[in-house]
Amino acid sequence: MVARGTRRGVVGRAAGGMRPASRMATRTPRRPRALPTFREYLTSSENSPNTGGLSSVLQTLSEACVEIQREVDLAPIRAAAGKGSNATSSSSSSRNASGDEQKELDLVANEILISRLRECPSVAIGASEENDEIIQMSEGTAGAEGKSYAVVFDPLDGSRNVECNIPVGSIFGVYEHDEALGVLRPGRDLVAAGYVLYSSSCLLVLTRGDGVDGFTLDREAGEFVLTHPDLRVRERGQIYSVNDARYWDWPQGLRDFIDAIRRGEGTGGGGQYSARYVCSLVADVHRTLLYGGLAMNPRSHLRLLYEGFPMAFVMEQAGGKGVNGKTNLLDMTPSGLHQKTPVFVGSSGDIAELLSYGDVVQTSTKTYSV
Repeated sequence: MVARGTRRGVVGRAAGGMRPASRMATRTPRRPRALPTFREYLTSSENSPNTGGLSSVLQTLSEACVEIQREVDLAPIRAAAGKGSNATSSSSSSRNASGDEQKELDLVANEILISRLRECPSVAIGASEENDEIIQMSEGTAGAEGKSYAVVFDPLDGSRNVECNIPVGSIFGVYEHDEALGVLRPGRDLVAAGYVLYSSSCLLVLTRGDGVDGFTLDREAGEFVLTHPDLRVRERGQIYSVNDARYWDWPQGLRDFIDAIRRGEGTGGGGQYSARYVCSLVADVHRTLLYGGLAMNPRSHLRLLYEGFPMAFVMEQAGGKGVNGKTNLLDMTPSGLHQKTPVFVGSSGDIAELLSYGDVVQTSTKTYSV
């Protein structure tokens, strides 16, 4: 007799323990075969404005991020078992060139990207948020189009969030290699950019200057498949993303803008805005891309080359904008590898209204411990 409220079959499993792992694994759903893989997307003539070298660079980046996803998944297990890196512990080299505290998982992700990119003949040089100087890769001479490339990246954005299981990500941008210019060039020179969001699913978002597409990792197959073609951000949204605990440190223009959209008095006429803030740039930008509105850090805190440029390029290619509070981020030229900048990205209507308030950049040098 089965007790009331108990489904048939469940009691037997409870008495005998969990179903064997081998039987559980056989129930993993398979993705539809119609979905093109990332490799197929890159090599298809319909979707590929650049062939050969650039495609191999992007494929290499995608494979490196699959490895990083595994490291993010395993980090808490390894830490609990006393084996391998602890994502939340500081490394012996406590701070990078940007002044951020380095976690061990930052260095693991950085090493994965560098190692992978060094195996790609089309990559000549790289620049990482975690390295002080330019990284020499290969000769960078391969590629059917006869071009080589420079790759800039933030290997693991938001690593402080891993311990509490909040989404983190990797950000990258790709330039055609110019030996004289290196990577200290305007964001307009980028030929590709994107990010990978490590969350409930693992999502890669990419632009090659011809729109924005999104790919979800098939964890069983170990490859990304096209799931979000032709991503477009709304003209106006109803969500803003910023750490507004810093409200009293902001300039009056930014306070007035936030007050207006909170009250539903913005020029968009869409009603009151809601606040959503993860403090993980990839997560906050991705939500903004899907739902509209704007994500921002009003002080000079984010790296122009590794975060500002790629996110602005993605957002602009999706129909939005990215600014530093005064001018378009993509029109800036970095003065150094680790130059910092305010970042405001999102729906074009929301960015235009923000800029109409004039004074929106936090200029104080105040620092925060949390």
